[in-house]
Amino acid sequence: MGMKKLTEKKKAKYLEQGGAKCPHCNSGNLQGDSLQSDGGYVWQDIECLDCDMQWVDVYSLTDIDDPEEQV
Repeated sequence: MGMKKLTEKKKAKYLEQGGAKCPHCNSGNLQGDSLQSDGGYVWQDIECLDCDMQWVDVYSLTDIDDPEEQV
């Protein structure tokens, strides 16, 4: 498999789509491994099952909920 370039433009489009489609071929046929974490850093290995491109989704903390307020 040849290396496919993940350009800034492709990254931006992928993020705009909420990670729903491959940044290379625009397929929605994606597969992700289990989430992994180390301290405050969380990531997930992702692969497109149509074009075989692989990348890593990186997650950040955006909010916190109080479990006492859950209904």
